[in-house]
Amino acid sequence: MEVKPPISHFTKTSVVFTDGTSLDDVDALILATGYQFLVPFLSRIPKDAGVTSPTLAISPTTTVNSTTALSLTTNLRYIFPLYEHIFSLSPAFPPTALAFVGLPVLIANCPSDSAQSLFIAHAITDPSTLPSRGEMLDALVGRENSLQERGFDPYYHGHKMVGGDDEAQAYQNALVRYLKQTGRIPDDGKEYVEPWRVMARKESGLLGRAWSRVEELGEEKAWLNGVSTEVEWADVMWRLVDWQEKWEKEHGQGPDTYA
Repeated sequence: MEVKPPISHFTKTSVVFTDGTSLDDVDALILATGYQFLVPFLSRIPKDAGVTSPTLAISPTTTVNSTTALSLTTNLRYIFPLYEHIFSLSPAFPPTALAFVGLPVLIANCPSDSAQSLFIAHAITDPSTLPSRGEMLDALVGRENSLQERGFDPYYHGHKMVGGDDEAQAYQNALVRYLKQTGRIPDDGKEYVEPWRVMARKESGLLGRAWSRVEELGEEKAWLNGVSTEVEWADVMWRLVDWQEKWEKEHGQGPDTYA
């Protein structure tokens, strides 16, 4: 793989890049352009709110930050100031006036969105569920500083779980744990992210090799017969990991040797 700069233009036979280099004989071009966090409906605030809306930046840099923005702001990569990627900390409105679901990136969105939705529902039902605005803003700035210390621009990578699965799972667990600690939901003594999800992410390579061997042996039906519930699927994954791990130890195989 060779990293290239942005595309400048196309000719009939080439893709030309902004540094003047080009690629010929290209078989296919995939335009994975992504998307921007553009929220034009937030660019205005009530005239009687007593604050002035800043000019929204149109690049990954901005002239305001989470502590100086007078209204919810986007630089197309990051929406701020938001508590836990969810609640608006705009001084013009109470935090429960607007909440986002699904902004975190590099995370399992279905369980994450569910955890966020649970948090939102309790906050809307009882706004005292949330810490004070000052505490929430301090938490936000703390996360931004942590990203900066790890070498990431918080206003470019702010919604990314840059710490991988551990950080993504810790985020989900923290949302639900807070609701338990504040008595909003019963404390069952369990983390929100189930052990099988943690295992499946950590052992994804082993699971992949296990299923490849199942297919080679033609034993798919034997493993999947009667499996329909989440508990049953989780049990299959645990057994596959154990089965493959034992086989690899017995045969001196592993991720680098087993095809």
